[in-house]
Amino acid sequence: MKAEVGPHSGRKATVGRKAASFRGSTPVIVRSLVPEDFEFVRLLAASVAGHTVCPPYLLWMLSRLHGHFCAVAVAPDQTRLGYLLAMSASYPADAVFVWQLAATFRGRRLKAQDQLASYLREAIQARGTTQILFTSVPNSAAERSVRSLAKRIFSATPQMTQRLPESVSEKEREYSLSLPVYRTKRPTRTGG
Repeated sequence: MKAEVGPHSGRKATVGRKAASFRGSTPVIVRSLVPEDFEFVRLLAASVAGHTVCPPYLLWMLSRLHGHFCAVAVAPDQTRLGYLLAMSASYPADAVFVWQLAATFRGRRLKAQDQLASYLREAIQARGTTQILFTSVPNSAAERSVRSLAKRIFSATPQMTQRLPESVSEKEREYSLSLPVYRTKRPTRTGG
């Protein structure tokens, strides 16, 4: 099953921010998740061990209610490269829970995961969020990848906080990534 699918409708992925390109690579554009992306997200999730393939209704709900934390990375030709699914947490209230972050082979080569994490960092900064929560299997390749990403993008190290209930997962643990409090600069007043 090939997860790197092209656009599924006439809607272009022109909204979003263009990320800096890496030496000689194609720039990556990160934009909000839209319904035309749902098939791509489901196909890519199916190809990643441990990821849940969400029904379209759940993807719609996440994009509708937590859209500022859900995004898709695309190439200039509109080929989808990766996605981020995250949501505000109720406890602690100043946290975001990252449910899934995934990239295609081409997306990984183009550092789409870094661009998606940078998009998340900007959304967090805008809201004054101070924690990122996620789950992973300790000492797995996925956990090492997230640790590396956290250091590169957030300059922070995730800390294991607790086990998940055995009925949910015997191996996964919850992690917390504490962030500095980001404050937006207020305009300075000039005399007059």
